[in-house]
Amino acid sequence: MQLDPVRVSFALDEAAFFSKTGQHADIHALKQAWLAQIEVDGKRRDGVLTSIDNRIDARTGSVAVRAEFANPQHRLLPGGSVTILFRPQELPSRVMVPAAAVQQDPQGFFSWVLKPDHTAGQRRLTLAGQQGQQFAVEKGLQAASR
Repeated sequence: MQLDPVRVSFALDEAAFFSKTGQHADIHALKQAWLAQIEVDGKRRDGVLTSIDNRIDARTGSVAVRAEFANPQHRLLPGGSVTILFRPQELPSRVMVPAAAVQQDPQGFFSWVLKPDHTAGQRRLTLAGQQGQQFAVEKGLQAASR
């Protein structure tokens, strides 16, 4: 039985899940943008989201989420209860765009921009995460892009 790291499973109700994922449910972006924390001995510990189910449990109306937490002193034991805090990560300062402006095709994410000659052009994006209805763009757009 592995105690370090410890794996924690929890559920997000459907409304909370969709408010956090936004219009485009990109699980990779969600895992980067949200932070799971637990309280142990009165202190908060950050964890890493490891998986998010791709369906809603019809019986509970929730989505199963799993995270891993360091547990070097083995204070957490399998089957125990913990308080989970699930909140947005602090993203570095990045260009933010509405989720509705980001599209995806087989090559990845993109957005339409207005080029200097006043025509529309497709711009490939590398996303850094998502907060609510906004995507943080790592590469592909600058603050002055239109």
